[in-house]
Parts: sequence; C-alpha cells; structure tokens
Amino acid sequence: AAFKVARIIVVACVVVHLYACVFWRIKIDYSTIEEREAFLAAKRVSPDNLADIYMVCFYFIWTVLVTVGFGDIVATNKHEAIFCVFLFMSAATIFAMLVAQINEIISSLQESSKELDTYLDAYLSITPRLDTMDLVNVRAFERYSFKEEQILRQSKDVLSRQSLPEHLRVMVAKRVENNIFSKVFFLADMESISNIRSLFSGQMLIKSSTRYYSAKSIIADCHDKADGLMVVRSGEVRIELPLDSDEADEERQNGRSTTLLILKRGDSFGDTSMLGMTHWAGKYGINADFVAHTHCAVTFVSKRDIEEIASKFEFFPLKCRIQRARERKKRFEEDLDDTFWDVECAASEPAVRRQLKTKNVFFWTLVARRTWENHASSSQRSALGEQRRGPRSPRQNSVQSSPPVLDLEQERQIRDAFDLFDI
Repeated sequence: AAFKVARIIVVACVVVHLYACVFWRIKIDYSTIEEREAFLAAKRVSPDNLADIYMVCFYFIWTVLVTVGFGDIVATNKHEAIFCVFLFMSAATIFAMLVAQINEIISSLQESSKELDTYLDAYLSITPRLDTMDLVNVRAFERYSFKEEQILRQSKDVLSRQSLPEHLRVMVAKRVENNIFSKVFFLADMESISNIRSLFSGQMLIKSSTRYYSAKSIIADCHDKADGLMVVRSGEVRIELPLDSDEADEERQNGRSTTLLILKRGDSFGDTSMLGMTHWAGKYGINADFVAHTHCAVTFVSKRDIEEIASKFEFFPLKCRIQRARERKKRFEEDLDDTFWDVECAASEPAVRRQLKTKNVFFWTLVARRTWENHASSSQRSALGEQRRGPRSPRQNSVQSSPPVLDLEQERQIRDAFDLFDI
C-alpha cells in the first residue's frame, strides 16, 4: 500500500511539473515584459528568482489539478486561455484516476483489516472470557502470523507461475526467496551456479509450509526425529540444552543459562537429515531443544520434498552435492571407533571413561566450524585475487607469501570432520 501511494504522489508531481514548465514557457513567449513583471509583482516574486517563479507555477497547476482553483492566478491572454482549457480537461481526468486508485488502496486495506478483525473477534466470544493480558498476547501473535501468512501466500503465488522465461524466473526467484536458504549446507557457496540455487530455493519455498510459534514455545524437541529442513524466516530461535537432561538441571542449579546459541533469519537446523542424521541439532554434533526466543516464523520443507525437487534434471548438480555428502559421512563413520566421542579421565585408578558434556561438544564444534569457514573463505578470496592479478614472479611469491592459518594435517582433519555437513 505504501508503495502504491508513493507511486501516485510521484506521478502527480511529475505531471504538475510538466504543466508548470509549459505554463511559464507560454507566459514568456506570448506576454510582454510589463505583463510578466506585473504578474510576478502581484506574487511578490523577483524576476531573477527562478525557484520562486517555479513554485508559483507549480502552485497554480496543483490547485487546478485537485479542482480547488482559488482564482488568484488567471489567464491574461488567449494563448494562456487555450492552455487552461486543455489543463482543465486533463486535470479532471487525472484527478478522477487518482481518486479511483486511492479508493482502491483504501478498500484493499479495509478488506484486509476486516478479515483480520473478524478472525480476532472469535477470541472475544470465548466463555469465560480471557484475561486482558492473555487476550493482548493472543491478538499480538495472531496479527504477526496473519501478516507473515499473507506475504508468504503472495510469494508462493508468484513463484508457481510458469509462464515467464527462465531468466525472468531466476530474477523473480532471487527477489522472492531473498537468500533465506543461503546458509543450508547443500545450497551454500554456489556463486558459480547461483541461478540453479535460486530456482531450487524457489521450488523449496513453494513446497514449504510455514509454522508460527509464540515466544518460549518448543519448536523441535530433542526426542523428535528430524524429518526435514527448518529455516528461521523471521524472529529468533534459541538452541537449548535438553530440558529433561541432568546437564540442564546442573546448569540451572548453578545459576547458568541453558541457552547455547540464538538463531536468526536464514539460520537452519535439521538440514543434516538429508545425510541420514535423526537429530535436529545434528550439524552441531549434539542433542538439543529448539525454543522460540521471540514470536517467530519457521519455514519447514520435508526431506521427501527436497529429494523430489533434487531429482529433477535441472537440479542435477545439487543432487550430486547431497550424494557426495552422504558418501563422505558414511566413510567418516566407518573410520571411527566407539571411543571417538569419549575422553579418558587421568586418575590413579585405571582410566575411567566419561561422556563429554553437551555444552563442551557444542562450543568446540561451533569453534571448529567457524574456523574452517573463515579459512575456506579466505582461501577462496586469495584464489580469486590471484586470478584477477594474474601470475606473479618468483620474487613476489617469496615476498608476499604468508604461512597458512592451518597446517596440512590440521586442515585435513577439519575437512574430514566437516565434510559431514558442507561440500
């Protein structure tokens, strides 16, 4: 609505500007110097002040356009009279069109508001009546979800249209999808085939369902099986230690927070279900609960729908990325023994094995992921810079080369670990 109103104002100002320029041009060409000076003197405007002259002409045209016509400025010769006749006809037509468009905008807003009010009024009929604060919270959440649902419905309608040529569909998909899936492991770092990523994301958006959660409600329980991809569309989601775990009880008793991380727009969880992992927090190597930190909207795409989209011929590169990730995960698991996630306690007695704490595993995994991502992105930037600069001389290599952030063995270990999630 705001865009439509702004468009109407801009169009009206352009039309008034053109007519104001034509009006002053006629006055210059078809009136004497004495008549012009008398006209400007009546308006207390200096003949040398073009800005004030323009404002006088703009004011005259605008009063005619909105059919006010104060009569303080009138035609002084036949040429101006002819111009004013055409101006009156144009102003009546333009004004009618503007009024019709403004009425249409107001009607659509009222219709949408009426639909929302009817939806909200149902809570007023509950017996016994809700408390005032409960009713305020319910209505605030319903307004939030109603607005988000309208935007999503329009986006899906646009993306489902197949009449556009492919290059226009790619452009529309990029705008509508707006990088909401850009952090998902099988869609990340796809600059070379960004068009495929945009179309794939658009198809996922069509297949998706959006779920709305009020603050503090549980989105995914650690005991639930991950069966698809969840992406935070708006609001914030926090990763929590399992509420019924001993570790969470210990943290609460010590006055410490059980929150591990807060996810924002575009952050995802459950994407490793594409690799066969059954935990929603599989990408962090732990079991955790996902709780709404604020009112939030979460987009869900089932594993089956993602596989169906990836099976299409035009998305073959993405299907290969997912398949390679599965194979790497399988090879990595085969190389591990049962003691990989345990540590030995140093004690005088024989070594006793104990389980790593969820919080420790999470933060070490997060640090390693970000270390590897920063290293990989810096390597990509360096490679891109080399391509742009061209080959360097041996002297430049010896002077400008710097030691790597990680040695080869460390790089190999981190790559092996995080090939589970990223390609």
